[in-house]
Amino acid sequence: MQLLISHQSSLLDHFFVSDNVKQSIVNYEIIDSGINLSDHLPVSCTLSIIPIVVNNDLNQNKKIYRDRWDKADLASYYSLTGQFLQTIYTPFEILESPTLDSNINKNMPACAIESYYKSIINALQNASNSTVPKIPVRCLKEYWSEDICKLKEIILTCTNYGDV
Repeated sequence: MQLLISHQSSLLDHFFVSDNVKQSIVNYEIIDSGINLSDHLPVSCTLSIIPIVVNNDLNQNKKIYRDRWDKADLASYYSLTGQFLQTIYTPFEILESPTLDSNINKNMPACAIESYYKSIINALQNASNSTVPKIPVRCLKEYWSEDICKLKEIILTCTNYGDV
C-alpha cells in the first residue's frame, strides 16, 4: 500500500510464503484499482504448482462412515455428554498469571488448553459413538427422503409392479 500524500509506503497488505513455495511464485502484484475505496490494496499471487499424485491403494478398502443424527438417541447422547464432560479436569491454573520471577514453564498454558480441548472433543465423540448410528457415506441417496419412501410404497401398492 502506498500513501501518495506523504510519499510513504507500507507492507501491510502482503503474502507470507515459505522458502520452498517461494520458488513457485510466477507473479505477484498489488492491484491498484480506482473502484477500491479502501486504504488497503488487494494483492494477487500466482503460483505454479505441480500436482502431487497420492497413492490411495492403502485407503481404497477403508469405508468412510457418517453419523445419522436424524436416527440418534438424543436423550442418551445428552445424558452421556453430561457424564463424560463432568469427568474432565478443568485447568484453572491457566487463569492464574505467574509472577515475573516464576520458573513456570511458558508453554504450560498452551499445553493445558490443548489437553482440555482434546478431552472435550473425546467426550463428545465417545457419546456420539455410543448413541448415533453410523452408515457408509455412499449408502444413501442424498435426494431420498421419507416422503419419497411413502410415494414409492403408494406406487408399488397401486401398480403391483414390484420393485421400482
